[in-house]
Amino acid sequence: NSENKNFNLVYSSQVTKIDCSAVNNNGFNKTLIPFVEDLKIIDSNISSLDLSGLDYLTWLTLKNINLENITLPTNLIYINLSTNKLTSIDLSNQNSLKYIYLWDNNLTSLRLPNNNKIEYLYLSNNKLSGSLDLSNQDNLVAIGVRENNFTNIVLPNNQKLESIDFAYNNLSGELDLSNENNL
Repeated sequence: NSENKNFNLVYSSQVTKIDCSAVNNNGFNKTLIPFVEDLKIIDSNISSLDLSGLDYLTWLTLKNINLENITLPTNLIYINLSTNKLTSIDLSNQNSLKYIYLWDNNLTSLRLPNNNKIEYLYLSNNKLSGSLDLSNQDNLVAIGVRENNFTNIVLPNNQKLESIDFAYNNLSGELDLSNENNL
């Protein structure tokens, strides 16, 4: 409800899923939700958020909240930080991450996880440039990187890849799709 002026979350150790969407608040106190597994905040106004220490959090959606800075926990499987104001994000310590949705930000810097578990990667409408090396991502099913400034994309050699959207980049050279039988 957009008429809410303040929002306070009362602690409960039984709560594992929280949706705080469209709530205007003056801060977010993570100590009140230590066992949350799924956190969703959409259409709010939170520019900075520290979620470190939320060891049970595996599913995170923070869409359209004007987010500029975030500190993440390390057990994420799903992350959706779309339609925010992020300029950089480091996901290199996310060893379980499978679903990455970061479209519509101002990203110029991105460090992907050092795992080969990513299945869905959506980075469209950012300011990412250079080469995107996905060669070790053997489980990728879909890639969306449209409207960036990538000059090269190195794809994995797998049979699972079903969808690639790389339109409106500055790609040059060759993009080898010969081993991608599902496209």
